[in-house]
Amino acid sequence: MDIQSIKAFVQVATFGNYTKAANEMNYAQSTVTMQLKRLEEELGYPLFEKIGRRNYLTSQGKVFLSYANRILSLFQEASSISDDPKAMKGTVRVGALESIVFSRVLPKLGVYRSEYPNSEITIKIAESTELLNMLRENRIDIAWVAGERIKDSSLECLLLKEEQLSFVASSKHPLANKKPSVEEILSYPVISTEASGYCYFKLHEIALAHSVELSHAVTVESIHGVSQLLHDGISVAFLPSNAISDVELKIIETSILPQIRYSQMLVLGNKWRSPLIKGFADIMDY
Repeated sequence: MDIQSIKAFVQVATFGNYTKAANEMNYAQSTVTMQLKRLEEELGYPLFEKIGRRNYLTSQGKVFLSYANRILSLFQEASSISDDPKAMKGTVRVGALESIVFSRVLPKLGVYRSEYPNSEITIKIAESTELLNMLRENRIDIAWVAGERIKDSSLECLLLKEEQLSFVASSKHPLANKKPSVEEILSYPVISTEASGYCYFKLHEIALAHSVELSHAVTVESIHGVSQLLHDGISVAFLPSNAISDVELKIIETSILPQIRYSQMLVLGNKWRSPLIKGFADIMDY
């Protein structure tokens, strides 16, 4: 019984699908199939039964899953035993919003890699709701989300920050050096983030409060894509202030109350946290 076979088993149990599990592990599907077959032969009982297109855990598989998660947790704990951070081994699976990845994670990733050179970081970009689901399904170790403050007793917050949301435009925009009203700002074409995002929700909340009917010129899933489109010198957007690194963009001051979102780095409360995870949180604290 080897650790890779147990990892493959947990991934198939998570996705219910050999192909998705293989993609997650960067393996060929045949490799995952072989690992699971060998594991079932060693254990002496079937772990999955296929119903339709999905693989479901057998009664024995459900029992073994709890053991498998404990084995993997103990394995990572044992791999991380060292007084020297540079000798620690293990993987940290990070899930974060795109804006957080580019504005917070990537700038400090070199520092983390220097401190923990034998560790491996995997990064997944998704929206907050999906990231929380991935965290609860044990597909990631850390979920770095933003929006309303999340208070969930099953989760532990390693990092909590307030981030201001602002109207943004090109420095060449007609409103760039003024302090316009919300009505004036929203009379210009609006480049929006995806409808499922917190910025989109807050923008519509502001528009409703000022009785403005929004007309979206373009909707883009990427904040960096939004930033690029603002170079037209006529459009506006509503974005996290700290996600704007483009020197040609400018925050438009207005009279509305500060708009805040909470940035939270979350982990499962009942899960062992390796020094690598704690180190990641410490280095990313800004």
